[in-house]
Amino acid sequence: MPDPLPSVTLFYGEDDLAISESLSEYKTRLGPSENVLINSSEFDARHASSGEVRTILDTMPFLTTQRLVVITNLITRTGGLLDRVVVSDVLEYLPSVPEFTALVLVAPGKLSANSRLIKAVRAVKGATIKNLALPKGGELVSWIQNRAQTQGGEFSIEGAHALATAAGEETRLIANEIDKLLAYAEWSRPVHGEDVERLTPAASHANIFKLVDALGQRQGRVAMTELRHLLDQPGQDPFSIFAMIVRQFRLLLLARELQDQGARIPEIATGLRLQPFVAEKIASQARRYRIDQLERIYTRLLELDIAMKSGADQLVTLDTLIAGLTA
Repeated sequence: MPDPLPSVTLFYGEDDLAISESLSEYKTRLGPSENVLINSSEFDARHASSGEVRTILDTMPFLTTQRLVVITNLITRTGGLLDRVVVSDVLEYLPSVPEFTALVLVAPGKLSANSRLIKAVRAVKGATIKNLALPKGGELVSWIQNRAQTQGGEFSIEGAHALATAAGEETRLIANEIDKLLAYAEWSRPVHGEDVERLTPAASHANIFKLVDALGQRQGRVAMTELRHLLDQPGQDPFSIFAMIVRQFRLLLLARELQDQGARIPEIATGLRLQPFVAEKIASQARRYRIDQLERIYTRLLELDIAMKSGADQLVTLDTLIAGLTA
């Protein structure tokens, strides 16, 4: 038999997927779903009354060892405690929650360490507090790989970086993409960067397209702004962004060659192994360059690639590249 749930638990943070899954885990620990259904209640602190909440908290469970009571939306958008009587009454009642009740307080947002809510829960013996913050940077890359493993699949480090860049910090979106990508790889091989680019193209290419557009139009200030946006994305570093720029110009060069041969979007998509709407964007950008311009740029990128791998400052190299292409 699983260990009993804490009498009081606080889940807070911006990762709504983690909060949702933590609540599901609690319900699983209570027992069969049909029994949990009649022994669990959820209240929204913005609308609930103290009387109805207190009545449920004090009601003995039926066919389970504990009753699960969840109270959501306890804080405002700015992280302050919701100013309602029911919230104050619940916090005052926390030390008296009976053993047969598992009360879960949900605060979807950031809380300071001296938050009244955290202090009240921490004062309860045996209470559990979980800060379910969004994973960022390297943590997000590891999160993707770990989640893939729990699903029976695998992401290469390159694939995890690509997905982190594509989906930002929205874990629910990322979780859906992981499922889709693992199915695409048939759980028989690691998911690689090109898989992410093929199946999750809209987000992954959004900023790199803007950056290359700015380079093509010689808008140095705009290009620098887009570069900073890319650098701000989780899991990104100057070299990985440089690799994205190199790949983009390689695709532009190949697309321009195909266009000069009279190829249309379907042929370009097939030739470059891209989704049709991505190929259409590539083709649109390629038309802004002559083939000799793209050849010179690509040659320059290869020279910078060698310099960066030889120890040149990566961020300075990127800045120099953008300045040179937009001068």
